[in-house]
Amino acid sequence: MEIKPIVTSNFVVLNEDVTITEALSQFRAGEDKAGLVYRKDKYLGMVNLRETIKSRLDVSTVKIKNFVSKTPFLNENTDVLEAARMFYQTGLDFLPIEKDKKIIGVINALELAKYSMALPEVKSMRVSDIKFTKSSKVAAKDKLSKALTIMHDQSVDHVPVFEEDKISGVLSFRDVLNKYHIWTPQSDFMAKPNVMMKTKRAQVEPTPIVSLPVSSFSSTGELRKINSMDALSVAVTIMYNNKIHDLLAIDNEEYKGMLTVRNIFNKLSAFNAPKEYSVQFIGLKDSKLSSADQFSLQKLAENEAMKLQRKIKQRVDISLHLKEHGKKDKGREKFSVTLRMNLPGKTIVSEYDDWDPFGVMKSSFDHAQQEAMKVIGKQLAKDKNVY
Repeated sequence: MEIKPIVTSNFVVLNEDVTITEALSQFRAGEDKAGLVYRKDKYLGMVNLRETIKSRLDVSTVKIKNFVSKTPFLNENTDVLEAARMFYQTGLDFLPIEKDKKIIGVINALELAKYSMALPEVKSMRVSDIKFTKSSKVAAKDKLSKALTIMHDQSVDHVPVFEEDKISGVLSFRDVLNKYHIWTPQSDFMAKPNVMMKTKRAQVEPTPIVSLPVSSFSSTGELRKINSMDALSVAVTIMYNNKIHDLLAIDNEEYKGMLTVRNIFNKLSAFNAPKEYSVQFIGLKDSKLSSADQFSLQKLAENEAMKLQRKIKQRVDISLHLKEHGKKDKGREKFSVTLRMNLPGKTIVSEYDDWDPFGVMKSSFDHAQQEAMKVIGKQLAKDKNVY
């Protein structure tokens, strides 16, 4: 499966010089949206909101450019498993989708997790098949600074809060973010009304927000949790519906750890190996295509070959001959691709030409898959008749 159906335009474009406060105003409460940061027309990366709460900041003056994470690019034809691998490696919640050297959308980690549940390898999986993250514990009386450090260093959005070895609540990154950035430097210290007196003698030392107890921020309502024997798809549905990336795993009131989207992607990435296909290009390096387009064509071919191999469940060895024909239309070159794939007793040849090299490549693979399925179908029928 390719990720094209779940690519979305749910993102905001931010100039690198806007402040954190100005950037946060672009995100509605509870909305799951990506923030893409630009310097004029140059894409710099995505806003990393976790970094903004690691230390005390004047959010009204500090620029968002100090909290940008560089990201790799995906394209619409990227396979689900390849996308899962990229999300696992980066630890990000969104990744940009590029086409013709422009960002046309983003893909959301939660959308990908939900979409991937349709994969044959995943349908029968249980929560226990995923490695849990055992984040460091915090007590209700611990300082907020301790929980923020755990969230940042261990890349988790939720931290369980314990009282006497029992979970009493959950500290959510989103809840902390919303409350943490309300205070300006002047209100970054909290004191009871009428305590702060005008006279120096009566003045008391205020309490920094990060020194407040975790209990001031954590939720003690109904906990969102899952049993290790539940279907993985059930857990992902809970995550998706509640827009959370972590879920408490609890068996018989015993805390087992956190089920995280990132660890789910780690498991999916394992399905991507070993590589049971090969792709050989002829003529690509000699073409007039830019190095960026050549790279994108190679990635497209790799993704299509992987999907083809998973579809026919046989090793796939493919050669692709790219030709430029010199004909021009509105400044564009005409291209042709000849695809050759060897199957037992049959060599499949697929050839297409068009002005768009990416479309030509995709059409060649689509035709090759149709022909391959016909060959395999005939072979299966023949084998059945023999027995």
